[in-house]
Amino acid sequence: PRLTPAGRAAVAAGDVAVRMDRETGEFGRLYSFVPVPVPGGRAGVLEIWESLREQRAYVRATIINTLLVTVVLIGTFGLVASLLGVSLVGRPIHGLIAQARRIGAGDFSHRLDVRQGDEIGELAVEMNLMCDQLVEANEKVAAANAAKIAALAQLRHAERLSTVGKLASGIAHELGTPLNVISG
Repeated sequence: PRLTPAGRAAVAAGDVAVRMDRETGEFGRLYSFVPVPVPGGRAGVLEIWESLREQRAYVRATIINTLLVTVVLIGTFGLVASLLGVSLVGRPIHGLIAQARRIGAGDFSHRLDVRQGDEIGELAVEMNLMCDQLVEANEKVAAANAAKIAALAQLRHAERLSTVGKLASGIAHELGTPLNVISG
């Protein structure tokens, strides 16, 4: 009676029929029906069953262990990725930020020492070159300002001489006219 019509047909054909039953609780049973020759031409069946409790417990333990190992691996790899990110990206970027702040404040003397051959290293090299170019530009501006100051000093000196010349000419004219009248 535990065989389904399909199972009866399989046993009648000489095959093994398998059926799972959940009647006996949460874990159920696995039934195997093996045809057995019986004298007298009747069909005989040997019923073998086993509890699926151990199999289900093994599957559940395997799933829990797999989840646990997965969580540990994700945590470990996350920690390793964070540490590598800080050492390979975080520190060099903080150095670049500090250098940019020093440049903004006008300090061009500090040089970055980034040994990376990636984009961060290229940026550090370019910032060092930029500092060199800014130092040269500041020197040129200082030289140009010194030349302008010297030119302004010469211009003021020339203006003073011109003023003294005009004053001398005016005095000579003012003194020369009455003297010409007196001598005439």
